Amino acid sequence: MDKKKIENFWYYNKFKVLAAAFIAGVIALCVVQLAGKPNYDYRMLYDVSSSAPPGLTDAVSVAAAKYGIDQNGDGKVQIETVDCSGLPNDPGNRMAAQIRLQGELATGQARIVVADDTAFDTLNSLGAFGKFSFLPDKGGKAVNVQSTALRDVFNKFWPKHPDLYVCLRAGSDQLPASQQKGQKAAEDLVGKLITK
Repeated sequence: MDKKKIENFWYYNKFKVLAAAFIAGVIALCVVQLAGKPNYDYRMLYDVSSSAPPGLTDAVSVAAAKYGIDQNGDGKVQIETVDCSGLPNDPGNRMAAQIRLQGELATGQARIVVADDTAFDTLNSLGAFGKFSFLPDKGGKAVNVQSTALRDVFNKFWPKHPDLYVCLRAGSDQLPASQQKGQKAAEDLVGKLITK
């Protein structure tokens, strides 16, 4: 009887075995993806009226990281730059970029924004930016990229770029205590980026 059960095991249990293997595979995939995800010290938004040249956002992250501090204790400064710009002549692409931007603004994790005039005006009308005494442009809400240490990166990747501004989200006094440390670090980073 036992030999017959063993011989027919697959016939009677194949769906159970396949379901268990599928669930184990999904769990393994989730663990691998979560374990390999970098823990960024800063999050920066890039929103302009045209698409970013290839490699620009990564280069901006690397250049800005030289002025940051290690907030998460992993021994290195990492900045994630999220490209929320879209192709102006592609409504679907632009809509996807705007949805990504709205999601990023809603979470409040990105405290630094790089924007052109159009994006700055739109986001400023929504009250997205704070006013800071060390920011010289746009009524104390921004600094032109040409006045920052990021100037060379933008000029290399996008020689004829429009006026771009580095801005900060609302000040730390307007945030919950859990986000105030990140805001202060973002303020310090942008202050260090400004070239005299």
